[in-house]
Amino acid sequence: MKCHTCNNVITKRIDPNKLKRNKHFFCSRPCYVTFWASEKKGSNNVNWNPKNERTCKVCSKVFRRAVSNKIVPIYCSMKCSGTGRRGKTAGDKNGMWKGGISGEENSIRHSIEYIEWRNAVGRRDKSKCRFCKSRKSIVAHHVKSFRDYKKLRFEVDNGITLCRSCHTELHAKNKGVQDFTNILNDYMPNKS
Repeated sequence: MKCHTCNNVITKRIDPNKLKRNKHFFCSRPCYVTFWASEKKGSNNVNWNPKNERTCKVCSKVFRRAVSNKIVPIYCSMKCSGTGRRGKTAGDKNGMWKGGISGEENSIRHSIEYIEWRNAVGRRDKSKCRFCKSRKSIVAHHVKSFRDYKKLRFEVDNGITLCRSCHTELHAKNKGVQDFTNILNDYMPNKS
């Protein structure tokens, strides 16, 4: 008996029951895999459905994806998906757009002057949370609001180091507060 893929003679003994059931026999596992990989492509595959063939909107490559009830794929890969979606939800096309109000504050928060202020506050407080003394996830918090007290944005005395959890808790308990001076004095009666 010969291998169905490479036509080499099969030397191992084949079970007589398999001879009755199977049409194809192979000399090795690689031959088996090669045969079935080519045999089950395209319309020979039991799951093949011509409706699953799509054309990518970005690169025009024909690809196959199963179509669910709601989602019809239009991109062949994540790379094409990123390229195709880029710009469609940016700026005023985004549902979270608020008229470009964050531009100035974001650029200031990423400026060298701001980073130097943050580092100076950290050095002064020895990079420890002033509430719980933790050294993990330290952030610099403005005592008087960054937005409302523009002249004090880069004053080291207007900053305090807090860990991320204490900072979140402070803002959650004091929503809408612009001046945290009295609140911080309650937390820390003796500033160090």
